[in-house]
Amino acid sequence: MTVDYDRIAGVYDRDAIRHKQVDRHLAAFIDERGRDDLRVLDVGCGTGNQLVADIERFPRLRATASTGATACWLARG
Repeated sequence: MTVDYDRIAGVYDRDAIRHKQVDRHLAAFIDERGRDDLRVLDVGCGTGNQLVADIERFPRLRATASTGATACWLARG
């Protein structure tokens, strides 16, 4: 089964399971460094709701979101 996420993006995040909280691994990484002005690249971020939660928690975080073909291209190196 193939899903065209661009077509369902408007309703994708309505599912409660998709309401993200701050990524605990990212939070630990930031806390270990004692600074929150880091750069983050989220490859394959979907609708970006994870980044929204992370940026709300760490407002100085500089995040770049990459989806679709760009994410595939980056993953291949």
